[in-house]
Amino acid sequence: MQKDLEQLKKMLQASSSLGEEEKKEMLELVRVAAKDYTITSFKFERTFREKTAIVHFLTQVSNDLTEKNEELKEARHEAEEANMAKSVFLANMSHEIRTPMNGVLGMLQLLELTPLNDEQLEYIDTLKISGESLLRLINGLLDLSKIEAGKLELDLANFSVRHCLASITGLFKAKIREKGLGLHFHIDPRIPDMLIGDENRLRQILVNLIGNAVKFTEEGGIQLEISMLEENEGQIRINIQVIDTGIGMTPAQIEGLFQPFAQADLSITRKYGGTGLGLHISSKLVELMGGQLGVTSTLNEGSVFQFDVSLRKPTISSLSSLKRPTKLSERVGIDEQFADANPATILLVDDNLINQRLLSKVLEKFGYQVCIANNGVEALERVEASTFDLIFMDVQMPEMNGIEATGHILTKYEAENTPPPAIIALTANASLTDQKECFEAGMNDFVSKPFTFAKLKDILERWIKKTPV
Repeated sequence: MQKDLEQLKKMLQASSSLGEEEKKEMLELVRVAAKDYTITSFKFERTFREKTAIVHFLTQVSNDLTEKNEELKEARHEAEEANMAKSVFLANMSHEIRTPMNGVLGMLQLLELTPLNDEQLEYIDTLKISGESLLRLINGLLDLSKIEAGKLELDLANFSVRHCLASITGLFKAKIREKGLGLHFHIDPRIPDMLIGDENRLRQILVNLIGNAVKFTEEGGIQLEISMLEENEGQIRINIQVIDTGIGMTPAQIEGLFQPFAQADLSITRKYGGTGLGLHISSKLVELMGGQLGVTSTLNEGSVFQFDVSLRKPTISSLSSLKRPTKLSERVGIDEQFADANPATILLVDDNLINQRLLSKVLEKFGYQVCIANNGVEALERVEASTFDLIFMDVQMPEMNGIEATGHILTKYEAENTPPPAIIALTANASLTDQKECFEAGMNDFVSKPFTFAKLKDILERWIKKTPV
């Protein structure tokens, strides 16, 4: 093959019937063929006359390239279909697992409010920790599917940097105290408190890094350092470091650390647990924020994980409308806080009987009257027959889903020229795309399952004017 192409090259160079530009074009084709072996069946025949050989060569180039392009297109199409199928499967599995998890964690919250002794409360705390660990694993798999599908997005909004950090470090106080470690954080005073970024994703990265530091540190402590790198009119760039005095890693263990399901050492996995997803997802989130997650480490001395991120400065108008975060107690005493019943009536639209029972119990304890619809069709019937102050709307339901039902309800109220009740999405679909779909359908707010009672209380206070006291 290669020899035939060399002979053709010499023939083209010596050709007297071709112009210089034609020679250049054909010689380039020969060069590509010789380098990439794109020609699979061309054979130079000495009996060919010059023009016949050239025509034969060009025809073969065209045929082979067309065939290879079709093969590449088909392979790419199959890969995209497989990737999409996997993403859809993981998203569906996330939804299906979140629904029973909502029942488990929700009923535990209800059980926690009943008279219990210290031993029973300890058992409930253990169950909650296990359930929340499972939920984090589900979220990790869903994030992984979004990363591989190129659909992971940032949700940018105003947030308080210092409040974010305080809430994160608060999560680890009990474990830090139990292990006798120190936990300190320092933030550069030049960094403004209010910035624009994805607070939830930044918290996810830091919870993973600090959680790993606490997990792998037995003596000493963990330090979180946040420093200003540069600032201009519209944004600032900061550097974040999580420093620990833990077990450290060798260069061989660091290699491939940010790959999915990678573990520094199988013996470490057996001792400390973990899936190896956290660092991979964190590194991808940092990349979305315009940085790169890196690590330096010395075995038996500790590790330093660090990354840079760019955050925007908020405008004066966005700051004026910002709702400052409120501090919520760890356990919500419903019966004490909501002793006075509220006549407000809530329509709960959900096809899952456990979710119906859970949310009905919670809302009744909050002091509200609850009406139930099993799907979108029943929801429309209830709305035609009665007036509601708020509607909790599931999204995936038989007969008519929540998106369609919301459209019909809003159309009804628009035709009557009356303000509709607040419609709150209450769904196991948890992605940013799902939220956007609900908001575009006209829903007012979004709660993903499993939900906390504190989140539910916040929603009710936000959208029902007369709330219990």
